[in-house]
Formats: sequence, structure tokens, C-alpha cells
Amino acid sequence: PRSTLFPYTTLFRSLNDRRMFAKFVALMRAHDNALMLAKPDIRITDASMGRLVRKGRKVLQAISPSTMVYRELILGILKFIGFDTAIQIINKLSAERWGLDWDCLHLLMMNCVVRKAWDDGMIVLEQMELLKRKAGSLPAKIQAMVLALCKACDRFAEFNEKFKEAIASGHSREKMLHLITRVFVAVERNVDLEV
Repeated sequence: PRSTLFPYTTLFRSLNDRRMFAKFVALMRAHDNALMLAKPDIRITDASMGRLVRKGRKVLQAISPSTMVYRELILGILKFIGFDTAIQIINKLSAERWGLDWDCLHLLMMNCVVRKAWDDGMIVLEQMELLKRKAGSLPAKIQAMVLALCKACDRFAEFNEKFKEAIASGHSREKMLHLITRVFVAVERNVDLEV
């Protein structure tokens, strides 16, 4: 059912319908009610807690996390509630086995670039560094987003340091400058960039 969830979250976000977006997210997370039910005799373990919720004789089942749905959740949360609440909700979702990926971190950092929010960007950068430890390196487009934040916030020393890191990790100057330019064009046009 994940592929059918994506159009609903996108629709509610594009219609600017905060109430329906929040209601649908609650259903996806098995709060009060759910989109799916598990077998009533299923055993709820520590591993399934949060995804399976007993409510009377029913067992509500939260959806399985997917990158596509998580991306839409983050876009909606950023649109309707804002960055600080998005970070709080993301922390709660992590406890429910939802994990941040490069795409989600990209969205959060883009929001920081648009708002020129250095401190918020540092929160996102911390998460990027954690994911980098697992993945081995920061993708070029993610490094460009970090550089765009440095430039947007007039943090020239940090820009130079991060630019040197990007070059040292194997990306060309031209590629990085091109990607940074794409970030600012996207900000100017108010469009989202693909990771």
C-alpha cells in the first residue's frame, strides 16, 4: 500500500490541507485508527512495538517506512509546522524505525538554506555526519547543499573548509560550483532539487 500513500500525502500538501495531511499521517502511524490491521492474535514484541498497536480486539498496524513516503512527510511537516517541529517528529519517527536518508537530510538542509538558518543547518549536518559514518562519504549534492548553507549565511571560513573537504573527497571544483549554483537557482525559483 506504500505506493498508494504517496499520492494522498502529496495531494493534501499541494491543496494546503493541513488538517487532512495530519489526519492521514496519524492513520499511517496507527494513531487512534489505522490504514491497516494486523491479525488480532499476533504477538506484539519489543521489535514490533510502535508499528503494532493493540486497541481492544483489533491490532492496528502502522505502515512500513519507505523513502518516498518519508520524503512526503518531511515536506508536509516543513510546510505546515516548521523546522523545529520537523526535527522533533523526525526523532519520534526514528524510534518507530523510520530512518533518515540522504534525500530527507537534503530536504531539511534545503529548508535551512532558504531560511539562512545556520544553527538549524548544523543540527542537520550532525545527522549527515552520522549517516556518513555508515555510508562512507557525503554525496556531492549533499556537500553542495552544505556549501550553499555556508554561502547563504556568510560563513566564508566554513565554506572554504567544506569546499576543500569536497575536493579532497574526489569531486572537481567545477562540479561542486555547478551543484552549488543549482541550489541557489532552485531556492530562487522555489523548487525542490532531487538528490
